[in-house]
Amino acid sequence: MKLYWIALITALNVSPLRAQTESRPDTIPRYHTLRMAANGSMNITPADRVHLFTNQLIYAYSRDRLEFNANAKWIYGSNLAGLTNNDFIGLVDGNYYHDSEKRLNSWILGSYTSSFSLNIFNEYQAGAGVAYKVLDDRKNDFISLKLSNGFIWEESNFLNPEGVRDNYSIVRNSLRVQLKLFLLQRKISLESTTYWQPALNKAGDYNLRTANVLNIPVWKFFSLQTRWEYNYIARTEKENTLFNYGISARFTF
Repeated sequence: MKLYWIALITALNVSPLRAQTESRPDTIPRYHTLRMAANGSMNITPADRVHLFTNQLIYAYSRDRLEFNANAKWIYGSNLAGLTNNDFIGLVDGNYYHDSEKRLNSWILGSYTSSFSLNIFNEYQAGAGVAYKVLDDRKNDFISLKLSNGFIWEESNFLNPEGVRDNYSIVRNSLRVQLKLFLLQRKISLESTTYWQPALNKAGDYNLRTANVLNIPVWKFFSLQTRWEYNYIARTEKENTLFNYGISARFTF
């Protein structure tokens, strides 16, 4: 009987502690963000008819100092002479911030590119590096400037300038400059991202990519969007310039 009462008292004392532990909420916030954009442009003249469409889907997840992003984009264009663009880009990356203000972070990424306009059949990239936010002004409006540098491995299958299908593997340095500007109490946003990726062992072999996006909110989650992009691939000696406009949507949950 004495053992029974000892066991009962022990259970009554332990149960509230266990209940408090099991019911304790996770105080670290999690954020999911989904962004979609549909852009296009059309130019019709008596001599030609040009169409360009860009569709993009972005998913982002953040928790404390960790971030994960997934990005898929498809570009399609044509004129009276035939196909001009049929380009697909897929990218995933992860970031770990080393400080509470989220200025310094390490990153890893993997990407896939197939581009009719740049003569790329298949391109795979994977790499890692560090990034630092050198400018972060939160007075009135908001401006952010982040510099990133790292190394990426690239496996590519492409059409060279002589018209011969070729493939190789190479290591590149990857420098990224990212500028974000928010105006009118953060209602208007301008984001600019530029990549410079020279090969480590081959002079004159580099990738240059820049994307500039302007968003103007119009209703709840929706914004008018204008996008300008430029890409140059030295190994194929191909470049493209894309300018289109449309609508974007952003949801956070």
